[in-house]
Amino acid sequence: MESLSSDERAARVLELVRGLTTEVHPHVPRLTATLDSPFDDLGIGSLELAELLTRVQDTFGAALPAHVLSSAETPRDLVRAVVHNGAPVVENIGIVAPPGTSPVIRSGHEDGRLVNPSRRSGCVDAQIPTLDMGQMIT
Repeated sequence: MESLSSDERAARVLELVRGLTTEVHPHVPRLTATLDSPFDDLGIGSLELAELLTRVQDTFGAALPAHVLSSAETPRDLVRAVVHNGAPVVENIGIVAPPGTSPVIRSGHEDGRLVNPSRRSGCVDAQIPTLDMGQMIT
């Protein structure tokens, strides 16, 4: 999608915004969405914005930083995020632990129980089946 002009990107984002507002508020007269319309005025709350971000990422094939969810206030902010921060999406090649989570290691139990290494008591955290890492995850 890098070949799109800035006007085309803006039009695509507005198309996504208008589509979402129509889906979320089908009985409300169609609101006029512009690049500078605050999401609050369009009836787009945090959950709808999360959905909108997913649609923007899918449309433009870009991975946007997490802070965009809390900082974007208008469609123009999303266009800027796509232009300036959108990194190309790469294929998912495995399991990655989210940032800020403590690693969980195998306790050595044959039944597949896992132990959180930050606990010195060795308490079992979960009953999770063993995953064969040679299998492809889809």
